Amino acid sequence: MTFARQPKSGPRDLEVVVIGQAEVVLETDASLAEPGRFRRSQAGHGALVAVQAARLGADTALVTRVAGDAFGEWLLESWDAHGLHLDFTHESAGRNVLRFVGQRDNATETLRYRADGACLGMVPSDVDPIPWEWTRVAFSSGDFLALGPSAEEVVAHAFDCARAAGATTVFDMTLTRGDWQGDRFELARAALDRLLDKIDVVVMGAPFASGAMVSHAEAESAALALHARGVAQVVIRDGGRRAAVNEGASVRSIHAKQPLQLGSDDAFAIAAFDGALAVGIAQKRPIAVAVEQAFAVMARCLRSNRPGLERLPKGLR
Repeated sequence: MTFARQPKSGPRDLEVVVIGQAEVVLETDASLAEPGRFRRSQAGHGALVAVQAARLGADTALVTRVAGDAFGEWLLESWDAHGLHLDFTHESAGRNVLRFVGQRDNATETLRYRADGACLGMVPSDVDPIPWEWTRVAFSSGDFLALGPSAEEVVAHAFDCARAAGATTVFDMTLTRGDWQGDRFELARAALDRLLDKIDVVVMGAPFASGAMVSHAEAESAALALHARGVAQVVIRDGGRRAAVNEGASVRSIHAKQPLQLGSDDAFAIAAFDGALAVGIAQKRPIAVAVEQAFAVMARCLRSNRPGLERLPKGLR
């Protein structure tokens, strides 16, 4: 089943297509071992990036699968409310990925149930109906790639289709502990290597992801290393302070207007950066301008105290 909404403008305005996953997060201030009430929210880098791009005014489609349960209905309704095109979002068998977050002895404890997740059933043909000739940017990320070979096949096929139609492919190798089978980051490196020649813009965080993926913790060195491997454009985000961006064989450092302090769990802020970057690229802004725009949106996200997806900033300033 496809959950479709009436397009806001028409297929030619499809600026960003995101291929990714969503998670339902249930959070409590107590230990997970104790009975109590949970707050419901969302995670999954792809879903958050798609919502951010839509909230910035870009016509955005999310390609994913959700289970047809109460959580699935809530996800679909929330995405529709934020303006996402859901023509390529499908309900399917399985269950929605669940993440339980609690607090114990002043530390965060997390349990994730990903087996039988609906998004694990995605196949390359899921992206075939997308009007690629009317698409400007195709985006995906490492948390989706971590789902396994089928997810990798979906991204590879989507990026092939996008580039054949003249769209720009953007990939953020988000690297989160717990995603890659006991943090076997060699699996992540191998998956990225297989996709690298299909990616126009690689986005990566430093020092953690860049160190694990290309053996360069320093942002400028990582950007040069990826460019030397044939990536046309590289953005290495060094926390919330700056990003190393290649301009040909040289690297330029783009600084946030004010250094931004990222915490250990700033998934929304990173998604805000990527969503704004994708919109900037779709608008054909120079990469340096798109990165500056991304930092500005990230700053607004970090300052926000609004709940849930409302934390992702609305509108460009």
